[in-house]
Amino acid sequence: MAVRLLNLQQLAELLGVSARHVEDLLARGVLPQPIRLGRVRRWHPEAISSWLAEEDAQANGGCVSGKQNGAGRPRSTY
Repeated sequence: MAVRLLNLQQLAELLGVSARHVEDLLARGVLPQPIRLGRVRRWHPEAISSWLAEEDAQANGGCVSGKQNGAGRPRSTY
């Protein structure tokens, strides 16, 4: 089965931002690089999912569950 690559507008909608913001993130090197098909840019959905998971993990201080105590450390789960 073929994978449907995301265009700029689809990526912006997925991220909940404007297309211009996606362009800014790309220019700053924050987003994964697109696949180029001539002059057309497309993003692989799995690359974006992996990037989002990595960003989420960093935002949560490496805590996979996202649960933290007030000191920024993961809470005990027992």
